Order: sequence, then structure tokens, then C-alpha cells
Amino acid sequence: MKKFCLCALFCAMSVAAMAQFDVPDVPAVPPAPGFNNQKPAVDNPVTLPDSLVTFQDSGIKAFCVEWLKNVDTNHDGEVSKAEALRTTTLNLMPFKSFIRVIKNYDDLKWFPNLESFIAGSTYVETLDLRHNPKLTFLRVSECRALKVIILAEGCDPEIVHEGGWLQETPKVIYVKPEM
Repeated sequence: MKKFCLCALFCAMSVAAMAQFDVPDVPAVPPAPGFNNQKPAVDNPVTLPDSLVTFQDSGIKAFCVEWLKNVDTNHDGEVSKAEALRTTTLNLMPFKSFIRVIKNYDDLKWFPNLESFIAGSTYVETLDLRHNPKLTFLRVSECRALKVIILAEGCDPEIVHEGGWLQETPKVIYVKPEM
């Protein structure tokens, strides 16, 4: 009983002591959007739309975000211009049966630092690589309809084209890179 009385006395004294101070009412502040006090904050930068690659060919975008892990490095389903600039290799060869969805390779202009490009099986007749002056290796063996390869002036990649039955070696044209 003595312990209970001492506890009650101590609580009463604490309440009386607190009553001497004028504590203002502090409004409750709602948490910031996306804040979760159960999990530590994660730095997840937002990619602005103007910093994303605008693909003309949905087939190339699909391969870049769904299959090629070296391109969409943050796995957000988009390819930023920074991700495209970091890409030095595009290998579409493992996707022989799917690659026919690509109608043109004009979107390769977004990858100016490409050093190696391996095209898959496609019916594209012209492969324009004038925006890829760092290209050192190009494989187009599966491009059965390919007739012309356009390269940047001064670019001299190793071109692998085994050719085949009734398949001619594509003509290579060099053009000055556009500024």
C-alpha cells in the first residue's frame, strides 16, 4: 500500500509541476507525401519526361527495357538520355525470333557511344549508323534484306556479314556526321 501511495503522490506532484508551465498547443503536422516512418527513405530520383529517349520504333524500345539489362539500368521501363549515352553495346542477336518487329533502326541515333552493335533477324533494307561514330564492331549476318549500311565518315568497324544463298553483301556508304 505504501508503494501505491508513493506512486500516486509522485504522479500528483508531476502534474502540479507541469501545470506551472504554459505549453502551447502544437498542431499535428501531416507527414510529407510518400513518407513512411516504418521504412527508411530511399533515394529514388524522378526522371523528367524531357530527359527520356523518344523512340520512333516501339520494337527497339521494347528490347531496350525488357530484354537488354545494360540499357534500362534503373529498371523504370524507360530509357533516359543518360542511360543511352552510357550504352556501348547493343546485342539483338539472342532474339532472332522476335526481332522482326523492328521496322527501322533510326533510334540508334540516341546511342552515340555504341562501340558494338549486333543486329538480329530483320527485314530492314537500310541500316543508318551515321550517329554512331565510335562503332568498332558490327554484325549484320541475320539481316537478310539488308542492302545499304550508312556509317559516319572516319568510322571503320569490323563488319561481319556471312552472307548466304542469294544474299549479297550490303553496300557501305560513308557520310559526314550531322552536328
